[in-house]
Amino acid sequence: MKKILLILLAFASFALSAQNAQMREMMRTTQNSRAVRDVPASNIQYWVGHGSNEVVAAFFFCTDEDTGVGIAYGYRFDGTATIEDMLNAIDEADDNFSVTITSWIQDIAYSDGEYDVMIESGMLMYNVNGAFSSGISDELTDGDYFELTEWGDCDLPVDNIYYPQNPNAIVDATIAPEDIEYWIGEGENEVVVAISWCSNTQAAFAWGYRFHGEATVFEALTTIAAADSRLAVVGAAPSNVTYQDGELDLTMQPNPNAQWGDPDYDAPMHSINGFMGQNYMAAEPIHDGDFVKIGGSACGIFSDDWTSISWTTTIVPATAPAEVGPSDETFDGAAGTEGCQGIYCQDPAILGWAITCTIERGRQNITTPGVFATYGTENDGIGAATESTADVVSLGDYGIAVLTFDIPIQNGDGYDFAVFENSLNNTFLEMAFVEVSSDGVNFFRFPCVSNSPTDVQVDNGGSVDPTLVHNLAGKYRAGWGTPFDLEELAGTEGLDVNNITHIRLVDVVGCVEPRYATRDSHGHIINDPYPTPFYSSGFDLDGVAVMNGWRPNGVEENTMVNHTLTVYPNPCHDNITLNTEANDVVMLFNMQGALLLREVATDSQTTLNMQNLPAGMYIVRCGSQCAKVVKR
Repeated sequence: MKKILLILLAFASFALSAQNAQMREMMRTTQNSRAVRDVPASNIQYWVGHGSNEVVAAFFFCTDEDTGVGIAYGYRFDGTATIEDMLNAIDEADDNFSVTITSWIQDIAYSDGEYDVMIESGMLMYNVNGAFSSGISDELTDGDYFELTEWGDCDLPVDNIYYPQNPNAIVDATIAPEDIEYWIGEGENEVVVAISWCSNTQAAFAWGYRFHGEATVFEALTTIAAADSRLAVVGAAPSNVTYQDGELDLTMQPNPNAQWGDPDYDAPMHSINGFMGQNYMAAEPIHDGDFVKIGGSACGIFSDDWTSISWTTTIVPATAPAEVGPSDETFDGAAGTEGCQGIYCQDPAILGWAITCTIERGRQNITTPGVFATYGTENDGIGAATESTADVVSLGDYGIAVLTFDIPIQNGDGYDFAVFENSLNNTFLEMAFVEVSSDGVNFFRFPCVSNSPTDVQVDNGGSVDPTLVHNLAGKYRAGWGTPFDLEELAGTEGLDVNNITHIRLVDVVGCVEPRYATRDSHGHIINDPYPTPFYSSGFDLDGVAVMNGWRPNGVEENTMVNHTLTVYPNPCHDNITLNTEANDVVMLFNMQGALLLREVATDSQTTLNMQNLPAGMYIVRCGSQCAKVVKR
């Protein structure tokens, strides 16, 4: 009898093994042949687990080829996870879902009162991204799509999918980017920033923040606060965030009499895409498309594992400031006109030019991702500018150029540097913001004005009146630079106006549509040629000249005033002599901008002793006149 049983068991095992082998062979021959259904993660309502990796899992229960229902979940995890891990997590989270697993999936079911469906053992198959899986121990990766169906013809369309709701989910308030009314900053990256105040559950506002390259939560918050006077941020953590508009007076700050965890502690906290921030706001990076929320801890709802926090107050878009109409103020006009302040590229008063240039290209059109300006190279942004329109580098929409110099720029009397663009004429003006830095990290923007009308978009065949523009690079035609005076930024905390090491130019996207508009220092939309969807789009940089304090006075076109200082011998070995007048102040600087010698002239000639100085290049200055000196 035992022999018979053993024979029967062996036969059954052989038959099952043969059946499994046959099924594996069928799977191999059909692998990768199955079309992948499009079940976007944005449709998922029930997310299981926590982590930065996301997988969509869809289960199709068919009554015949084109009827039945699909049930779809989302699964999140960190590190590694297998198909078995995901199925067990969904089973544990949702009482309506059940799966039986031994060494394989035996059966799977869903029952919620409306749907009562099941696939039994031996009748199911599953795949990842359209390729049949070899087993439940297969690992999942971020972005995978897992699908389980009945064996055979079960091609339900995605329209048949039901998305269960998580009964325990906290509905975190949100707002779509297209609903934002007030966008701040420049760049191709866009982030929505929403702020909730516990003291008034009716007040949660959202702004749009644009940036180029990298940014942090704190940079977004402080940039918005700098532009919107209703919002104020104190401290680098920050310690408090306030909003005052005449009707609302909202404050979010830690209560000094409360402890962490108390309902009224109310310290500002942040989340990104629903997940709690992992760093201080100043160290928390943000990326294009992120949704950042900041709110008081007292009104936040934390997940059980403290990986996410939700603020449920309805969010409304912060109102954009009332459009500031053009003022009656006018400024100097085109190159060559009376009172023009433009700097001619061959003027001998220019002490030098930028020696390095780093470009972050912007798009040809800010609304078209992935297509960037390409004209010119970084080398075209350094050295002397010319009247040629060809030897330039194009920044593109919101593109950035950062330039450095062989000696720091100083705040002298009058204009200190000039920025050159390649406009073909006096009115086709593509402009850029100008910022300076004395440490290469913190940049400060010159206050600028654009009084151009905004009722009609200036297109790539239009014109801009230069008398309506001030402190925007690109105001003059090729060969003429826009001058800037560092005295305007004197007293700015964090900026040494006598030691400017970097200049940053940020292309102005002159679109009058608020979503993409850039604004001057008064909040007025800047209107310049847009769109310019070419490989040479945006501001075209020709060079940045160092003036170090010389100011023109109604210079006529192509008429140069000789301000070059005569020094002899040059090159020298020991001493240099220059012509002076009594009481002239003569100064000698090294190429790092350090003052080495200072003399007050008492005669028509002054001699400086350079015997103890090493060989190299120096700058000698007398009044507004300068010259380079070489010691050998």
